[in-house]
Amino acid sequence: MSQSITGKTHVGVYDLYRYDHPNGGAKEWAVAIVDGQVTVRYGKAGSLVNGGKPQARYTDVYAEMNRRIHEKTRKGYRYVDRVAIHADGSWVSTKDGRSDSEQRPEPKASSDDEETVFFEIRVRNAGMFPEFLRACREACDRLAGAGVPVTRKLNEEFAFQFVIGDWQFGVGERVEVGYRNTVSRTTRQGAGHVHVKDGVYPLLFLLYLKRFAPAEVGLAWKDGIEITEQLRHEHDLLAMFGTDLDAIRPVAVALGLAEEKIDLAALGGDQSLYF
Repeated sequence: MSQSITGKTHVGVYDLYRYDHPNGGAKEWAVAIVDGQVTVRYGKAGSLVNGGKPQARYTDVYAEMNRRIHEKTRKGYRYVDRVAIHADGSWVSTKDGRSDSEQRPEPKASSDDEETVFFEIRVRNAGMFPEFLRACREACDRLAGAGVPVTRKLNEEFAFQFVIGDWQFGVGERVEVGYRNTVSRTTRQGAGHVHVKDGVYPLLFLLYLKRFAPAEVGLAWKDGIEITEQLRHEHDLLAMFGTDLDAIRPVAVALGLAEEKIDLAALGGDQSLYF
């Protein structure tokens, strides 16, 4: 514990989220990485007196923290601020010392976060890891076969790493992507993100894994909104990447994520059907 800028003793600096009840009340939840573990504080707004280190699902602390944040935002929590929490449960903004009793406009998500898809992967058991590796290779083969430039940097029995543009992804041993966009063979877990600037093809690769690989693949964007592999329902997501299903249909078909377009006009009709 240390002295904060308000003179109170604080227990640490956390990212704070708030849930506003319809009846006008509110509760808060805060998360941080402390001593290499995900640590949370929670309670009524302005009184984060409860806390602890909940049991983790992922061994990667960043993947675990992202998972818990996504769980909260899906339930309606919204990001408030980065705060120093006092021992009595009150908090103060780290930006300028404002207390939780002061009125402030709710911060908006950064444009960078709004243009990013976050993902988490968990291979179900060790026996399925070779099959997961095979699915990664198969997805890359299908992308390349559809004309997407894919560069394989490592292709061994228990390790696979590739690049699409500037976006890298690695699986297994001896991959050098860093803790992001990597699935460890030891823990069979990983997490990362795809930014709009990376293009839509990394997203299609992940959606292939979500549909066909023996793994739990979670994808989310914009305040934890979950993404499905049903591309025909993801109009807004594809628009964020500057495209639509018709434009990427050949690649989506190659990956098994969409059906061929049937043109009734070519069959003597006067309209097109899309499946």
